[in-house]
Amino acid sequence: MISSEEFWNKNSQKYIAKPIKDKNTYNKKLKITEDLLSSTDRILEVGCGSGETAIYHAKNVKHVLATDISAAMVQHGIEKSKQAGLRNIDFKQVAIEDLLEEAERFDAILALNVLHLVNDVEASLKIIYELLHDNGLFVSSTPLLLEVNPILKILISIMQKLNLAPPVSMLSNKGFISLLENVGFKIEMTWKSSKESMFIVAYKNGKKFAEF
Repeated sequence: MISSEEFWNKNSQKYIAKPIKDKNTYNKKLKITEDLLSSTDRILEVGCGSGETAIYHAKNVKHVLATDISAAMVQHGIEKSKQAGLRNIDFKQVAIEDLLEEAERFDAILALNVLHLVNDVEASLKIIYELLHDNGLFVSSTPLLLEVNPILKILISIMQKLNLAPPVSMLSNKGFISLLENVGFKIEMTWKSSKESMFIVAYKNGKKFAEF
């Protein structure tokens, strides 16, 4: 099976060029997140992809560290942030599993369409929890592929054997929420933003900052 790093380096340009499937939903997620952030916040985005979301939020916070496993994605983000004239955003190639090496802790962490692509979802959530300040914000949007079609698991397995797909975690709605709660997150909002995707707002140690 092809590794995540190799797969996304190979497919980065195709991914970047692909238009956002549902622009209205994407914009709603941006607005919900923006309203929860402060101008003094230092935030981390894991699996930043093209960097578009990180660049958007950089305009409204103190600093953004945008990370991705793909060097090609990171380079694209660097170029886009320079074009935008931003000086408060850094891009770094690093896997979620290696983020604990960061000495910094964050006021907010974003994990958008990435947690189904890690090798160990629970371990990744524990790392994210550790990287947050107490009462820190965690925003995730995650495809829960077990909610779509059981046949999908077989198709993905075949594609992986053909080196056409990276590691993928098959998650359910109930299972993913249980993982978040077991790690220690207090869930404040869940929104089924599409048939297969769940958008979740949660906090470390359960402090509530906003009503929905």
